[in-house]
Amino acid sequence: MAKKKTKDVLSAVADKFAVLPPDTLPDGTVVAPRWSSGIKPLDTLLGGGFPKGRIVAFGSEEGVGKTTILLHAALNIIENYGKKVVYMDIEGGVSYSMMEGIGLLPHLRSKDNPDGLFYLLSLETIQDINSTFQLMQKDGNVALAIIDSDTNVIDATVLEAEAMGATKNTVAEGARMWSANFKKINAIVKRTDMCLVVIHQARTDLSGFHVVMRPSGGKAAKHVASVEIWGVRRDYIGEGDVLTDTTGKKIRKGDAIGARIQLTTLKNRLGMPFRAVNAYLYFGKGISTKWSYRELLEEMTILNEETGELTPVLKTGSWPVLTLPGKVYKGADYRGNEGTWKLMEDHWEEIEEYVESQGGFLTTANNDLADLMEES
Repeated sequence: MAKKKTKDVLSAVADKFAVLPPDTLPDGTVVAPRWSSGIKPLDTLLGGGFPKGRIVAFGSEEGVGKTTILLHAALNIIENYGKKVVYMDIEGGVSYSMMEGIGLLPHLRSKDNPDGLFYLLSLETIQDINSTFQLMQKDGNVALAIIDSDTNVIDATVLEAEAMGATKNTVAEGARMWSANFKKINAIVKRTDMCLVVIHQARTDLSGFHVVMRPSGGKAAKHVASVEIWGVRRDYIGEGDVLTDTTGKKIRKGDAIGARIQLTTLKNRLGMPFRAVNAYLYFGKGISTKWSYRELLEEMTILNEETGELTPVLKTGSWPVLTLPGKVYKGADYRGNEGTWKLMEDHWEEIEEYVESQGGFLTTANNDLADLMEES
């Protein structure tokens, strides 16, 4: 007697909710839909851009330039995709002069510009944030949402209480608030094509033998985030687009017009963690992609098959030289640091083509920040 076939009672739910293995690149990066930020080093770190339907956490010490980076990315997304960007400015850190310097003012949504795609919202409470996300889900045309920052968001019920929460543990209160609400926000984000970026403030951890800067915001944001980025300022940029002065010393903070920033993934569900890139940021203007190309070109070499010698692709100094396959560019018009930039400008298309033919931009390993993953 033939055995009766058991009915697959889970087939309906499996067809609806089953998780299929993701497509991955050779380096382990998950192939997921993304919004390109238009910022080469940031897109390289994120595996192509801001992942759709995901949360990205972004922390750093003070003054690294998180707001500038994200405003620059917002401009590129608006101009390249024609999508909306919603910036929830909890701290009031976005100024009109900053938006003007980056080029966002023409896109700012206002009564005078109702078709603007950049929504700058001054919010304070978690209730206002939740309501905004519900509206963004219904809108369906938001590519990027930013909370700046999660540290200063409060619960409206605390304001209504007689003591305004002064008798409670405010740190634990904030952690509980985000623990309850990030789950709902994450569920909304997953149902849309938007990427949510949550900015963390840094805090100083004095509990160990060494002073360590750690991201704040508790565990809630870390758990729901697919990627967590940490930014560290490495050098300052001075007038003339230089990292050192005429004596060879590093640019001082007071003389700086920008900074070299190192961005590292502390956590990455879509790729490898502890990968890093350098980004060159100009205060109030955005990220310079050409600086990233210059850094890469100075590290690259071309093999001369006849002699076996390695020739630098970009040799800087008093008389810079650009060497590409079968071509060498130099001359009296190029001299010093200014000449290096002009040399790159004059042959920009060839440089881009060569870099892409060599595999494009890559991240580097950074294990120095592994301690930031440890909970204090």
